[in-house]
Amino acid sequence: MTRSHLALLLSTLVTACVSVQDYSSDAPPPGDAPADETPDPALGDNAPKPVVGVPSWQWMNPAPTGKTLFGVGGTSPSDVWVAGEGGSIAHFDGTQWDARWDRRAGLDPTEPARGDGARYFAVGTHTRGDVWIAGELDGKIEVVHYDGKTWTKSYPFAGATFGGFSHGPGKRLFAIVDWDLLELEAGKWERTDTRANSVFGPPASVWVSATGEAWTITTGAKVLRLPAGSKKWELEPPLPGVPQVAVGLAISGAGSEVCAFYTGRVTATGGAGYLRYDGAWHASPMSADPLPLGADPHGTRAACLADGTGVMAYDGDIVTASETAAPSIRSMYHFPGERLFGAWSPDGNKVFTVGSLGAFLARSSGSPDWKEQGPTRRRDLLSLDVGLDGALALADASQPDRRSGGDVLFGAGGSFAPKTSSGFSGPSIPVAVTALAADDVWALANDGSGVGVAHWTGKWSVTRMLAASTGAPKEPLAMWAPAKDDVWVTAKDAAWHYDGARWTQVVTGATYRSIHGSGPTDVWLAGDGVAHWDGKKLERLAEPAGAFTGVWASTPGRVWLWGDRAVVFDGKTSVPIETALRASTEWTVAGVAEAASGDVFVLTKKATGTSLLWFDATRTKLLDVISSDLELTGIRGRGDKLWAFGAGGACLAFGPSAIR
Repeated sequence: MTRSHLALLLSTLVTACVSVQDYSSDAPPPGDAPADETPDPALGDNAPKPVVGVPSWQWMNPAPTGKTLFGVGGTSPSDVWVAGEGGSIAHFDGTQWDARWDRRAGLDPTEPARGDGARYFAVGTHTRGDVWIAGELDGKIEVVHYDGKTWTKSYPFAGATFGGFSHGPGKRLFAIVDWDLLELEAGKWERTDTRANSVFGPPASVWVSATGEAWTITTGAKVLRLPAGSKKWELEPPLPGVPQVAVGLAISGAGSEVCAFYTGRVTATGGAGYLRYDGAWHASPMSADPLPLGADPHGTRAACLADGTGVMAYDGDIVTASETAAPSIRSMYHFPGERLFGAWSPDGNKVFTVGSLGAFLARSSGSPDWKEQGPTRRRDLLSLDVGLDGALALADASQPDRRSGGDVLFGAGGSFAPKTSSGFSGPSIPVAVTALAADDVWALANDGSGVGVAHWTGKWSVTRMLAASTGAPKEPLAMWAPAKDDVWVTAKDAAWHYDGARWTQVVTGATYRSIHGSGPTDVWLAGDGVAHWDGKKLERLAEPAGAFTGVWASTPGRVWLWGDRAVVFDGKTSVPIETALRASTEWTVAGVAEAASGDVFVLTKKATGTSLLWFDATRTKLLDVISSDLELTGIRGRGDKLWAFGAGGACLAFGPSAIR
């Protein structure tokens, strides 16, 4: 195969796509931000300095982000780095995420941020505290380096085609640049001798053993070996079972053994294959079906486990193989819509994989089971509220991607869990919550198809039925409390109000699906039209008319509504939200919130997932956009303590950025 022939063939392997949606012509990048001096507890005094102090949306769950992760690497199971969409970088200490950075906030506090365009896909670790992250920004390769104290931008591969960094327990670090392999020495990237690979295509990946011996498989499915201490790569003899024309995909190892994946996709009948080396090469049977070409992005995506199993994250799926079992694709979605793009093992005993929707999973050698890593809860969040003291309460679904109630959760930061007490158990099938304080939380439940409410005061009260399950189900819908001893509940064709002493049914004449207000005398109900409570009576309004799914009112005289249409209403006139915020495009609005500061936040639906837009108090400038393939379904909170939440446990908190 000639170099030109292979280059044409391999062009199908390289694709890149960055999606940008225009929301407003007045969209400046966020401003400069100071650096924090808080040390990373896993790295001691030489911790990096994340950008903090500037208000922004912070991913709390799933940890570390709900964005797509492409790269994973590190030096041990307690020193794991991940990188991905939006320039996200995070560190895992084996138990929790102890540090996080975001390229959107800028690595250099003297330089403005660059938005969500950066996509990091490669992680290289020379030693602990010497970390290299690379990816694409504006169609060019960007590299950032952490030296144990600070992050700096680097451009060692400018103008070249970058394929990724090496991985493995060895202390040598290589970079795949065009058809060459560069080794990091004394802070500089030096070219090694790859003359043995003059016609077999660029390297696909590189693995370095603990002894310093390095291995690579080329895209032409040839394996090269670099002895410890050497600079000259040696071509391995023809490999058993590999077709003459094949495509190498990834290489890895465990201990002194090496494993590699390839595919014969370029032939009419070729399937996928797997190789293992223990002093001699052994080939698995070829699979009946070939792997698709064009998987992107590049980076580490294979691991060789001590049990003899090879694992590769490829094209969104997990591929597994052994010497006796042909590679098989396992569409192993831990959460609906999840896809996996990177895989890495620190020692052959455990493999980590990362992917879309913030996926970060691991499995141990000898076990077929993959498990979520870190303090992540993946159930859909149905409802969330923030108390006057900042206490957080949530209701989640019983199963991922299902809308039936599961648990009432309490939390701080990104850790959420149900509470138990010596009192009654929590309500069954909770669908909504409202919180006043840590010891004053109400839950709305669909107990036995009826409408039930329960009160948490440090322990659960007995669930009180507002509407029995006899007859047509009432379908509980919404709950909100403007103040202590002032709670509202709606259900299908019904509403109730609690005044601190008793629950009273309120005649509505309609079904209202959302409740919010600025205080006890300014409560709004939205659903089949709009109604307003002035502290004495509930009045159904002729305008704004329509079907609404949500409402937000932080101040008297202004209410935001969304559903079939999205408007802001001043008591007399309705204005489309896009007009009020001077947007240049129309939106499908899923939620709105107005902070005490006057800043406005809008959830807009994308083809997949949601974008969270942040407008300043003048409602003329778009300050920031947070996009994720996870669907955000609501924003709740009080004052400036706001949270966005939704599918897959997605949860973001608004406030000054910090290590959480």
